[in-house]
Amino acid sequence: MKVLDSLLRAARLRCPNCGGGGLRLGWIGTVTRCPSCGLRLDRGETDYFLGAYTLNLIGALLVAVALAVLGAAHPDWPRSVLYGAGVGTIVLFALWFYPFSRLLWLAVDLALRGSRPADFDGG
Repeated sequence: MKVLDSLLRAARLRCPNCGGGGLRLGWIGTVTRCPSCGLRLDRGETDYFLGAYTLNLIGALLVAVALAVLGAAHPDWPRSVLYGAGVGTIVLFALWFYPFSRLLWLAVDLALRGSRPADFDGG
């Protein structure tokens, strides 16, 4: 149940560790640390963003597949409009979903590895 709680917190753009808010920074950015518990959102690893990037890519690919199915279901729609709207939709989705993917990845990582004292050091 703790894993599900952590994922639900992340899906609401709250800290997967404590549930604290205030993690957004601008339109697509997130803060470096949770203001409530001090958890580093990148866990101190330089390549930590790859997990969030992968989740974001999977989400964008699912949107692309949905748009392709929609296009196949309506063969009379102009292809140029579908392609243009599709590319725009995928790019906007990827930008919008990035904070969610970052926090969802953190929730998965916390479930797999747990939190360490080093995740809270150097505040």
